[in-house]
Amino acid sequence: MQKKTVTKTLLIIMILFFWFTQFVYIPYHTPYLLSLGAASSFVGIIVGAYGFSQVLLRIPIGILADRRIGQKKLIFFGLLCAAAASAIRIIFPQPVAFLVANFLSGMTSATWVSVTVFFFSLFEQNELKKATGISIAGNNGGILLGFVASAYINDEFGMTFLFVASIISAICGFLTLLFIKEYTPKQKVMKKIHVSGIIKNPSLLFYSFLGLVLQSVVFSTTMSFTTSYAKLLTSVESELAFSMIVYITVCVASSLMIGYAKKWSNKTMFTLLLLCLVIYCACLPFTTAMWQLYILQVFCGIASGGLMSLAMACAMENAIPEYRSTTMAVFQACYGIGMTLGPILMGVLVDYSGYMAGFMSMAALCVVSIVAVRLKLKGNVVAV
Repeated sequence: MQKKTVTKTLLIIMILFFWFTQFVYIPYHTPYLLSLGAASSFVGIIVGAYGFSQVLLRIPIGILADRRIGQKKLIFFGLLCAAAASAIRIIFPQPVAFLVANFLSGMTSATWVSVTVFFFSLFEQNELKKATGISIAGNNGGILLGFVASAYINDEFGMTFLFVASIISAICGFLTLLFIKEYTPKQKVMKKIHVSGIIKNPSLLFYSFLGLVLQSVVFSTTMSFTTSYAKLLTSVESELAFSMIVYITVCVASSLMIGYAKKWSNKTMFTLLLLCLVIYCACLPFTTAMWQLYILQVFCGIASGGLMSLAMACAMENAIPEYRSTTMAVFQACYGIGMTLGPILMGVLVDYSGYMAGFMSMAALCVVSIVAVRLKLKGNVVAV
C-alpha cells in the first residue's frame, strides 16, 4: 500500500506539471493575440472562454467524482485537453482557434476540482486550511515555474515553443499520475446528488462570491491586460515575464502563510487582502515605469494567494463529506464566472474607454466586496 506521504509528494509534483502546462505561455498570450490582429474586446472573449468552460463543467465533474467515478480518470482527461489546446495553438495560429483552445484549457482547469478533493482526502479534517494552503501553493508554484521558463523559451525560441513546452509538461503530468495510488471503495455507490441544496448554502455562496471577485480581477488584470499595458512601458520581453514572476512568487508565499495563519480573524484577513487588490487596480494606470509595476505586482500576489486559499478553506469548512467534490465544484464554478465575465468587461472598457476605466472598474468591485465582508462576516477563524 502506497504511503500517504508518498502519494502527497507525487500529487504535488503532478500539480506542478498541471499548472505549468496551463500557464507557461500566459506572460506573452495577450500581446501575441493583439499581434495577430485581435481587438482588445475579442481578446477579452478569448480569455473569458477559459472561465466559461469551467462554469459549464465543474459541477458535472464534481458530481461524477462524488459518484466514485475516480478522480484520476478525470485528471487524466484534463491533461489530455491541455495538450490538445496547445497543439491547436501551434497548428492554427489564429484568434478564432485560440478561442477554441482556451475553451479546452478551461476544461483542463475544471478538473482542478478532482485534484484538490483528492489532495484534501490525504489530510485530516482539522488540517483543512493547511491542505488548502499547500495545494494553492503547488498551483501557484507550477505557474511560477511556467513564468520563469517562459522568459527563457520565448527569448531563445519564440512563442511556438512555449506551446510545445506546455504539451511536454502535460505528458510529464500524465506519467506522474500513473504512479499515484487512488483508494476508492470496492463497491461503487451511486448516490443522488442534491446540487440545489448545496448551491443554496448561504455560507458557500458568500465565499464563492469572494472567489468570483478575485478571479474577475486577476484574469482581467495581471493574467491579461496588465501585460498589454506593460507593453506601453517597455519593449523588453523579459521584463514582461519578470513582472509575472514577481506576482506569482509572492502569490506562492501568501498561499503558504494563509495556510498557517492562526491569530487574525477571517474578517480582518479578507478585508486586508481585498484592500491590496484595491491599491493594485487603482494605482496601476498611473504607473510610468516598470519598477512601479513590479511593486504593484507584489500587492496583487499577496491578495491573490491569500484570498484564494482562505476563501476555499472557508467554503469547504462545513462541506458534507459525501458531497465534498460537488461542494468544491460549486465554489470553483462560481469563480469561473469571474474568469469569464471579468476579462470580457475589461476588454470592452479598454477598447472604448481606455485602461483607466478598466482598472478603476476592478478597484470599485473590490471596494464593494470589502463592504460586503464587513457586513457579513463575524470575527471567526477557520479551524487549523
